[in-house]
Amino acid sequence: MRLTERTADAVEETGHKKRGWLVDAVLAVLIFFLAVLLLTKAVTGYATFFGYKPVYILTDSMEPAIPAGSWVVAVPARAEEIAVGDVAAYRKENGTELQPLIIHRVVGITESGFIFQGDNNSLPDSWIVGAEQIMYKIVYPDVSQD
Repeated sequence: MRLTERTADAVEETGHKKRGWLVDAVLAVLIFFLAVLLLTKAVTGYATFFGYKPVYILTDSMEPAIPAGSWVVAVPARAEEIAVGDVAAYRKENGTELQPLIIHRVVGITESGFIFQGDNNSLPDSWIVGAEQIMYKIVYPDVSQD
């Protein structure tokens, strides 16, 4: 084998090692995020990344504060952490099935529960939301009203 052939083989082998290292690094990062997701789900009951959950907005009920097609960031919240003016996410129960998240603003709190209304809706939601139905508080963008 000539010197130039050995040099070419060494360069090829080094490039292969770099590609292998990069793939290993990407896989390690993906495994790390999956582990964080599973751990937070096991501990808190909510699948989040370091306590934050991205949520995609499907409807225009919160426009102009939150346009349809945008992303918000939510954090798990208990009912006692929610105040009038906050935007929160809850699930409306329908028999034994859980509905998708509903993200609206809290417009009132009664002894029975919370009254929600979308900013773009002319009337409040027609049901009272119980404390156990509250899932998240929207923290980004900051759309709370004091």
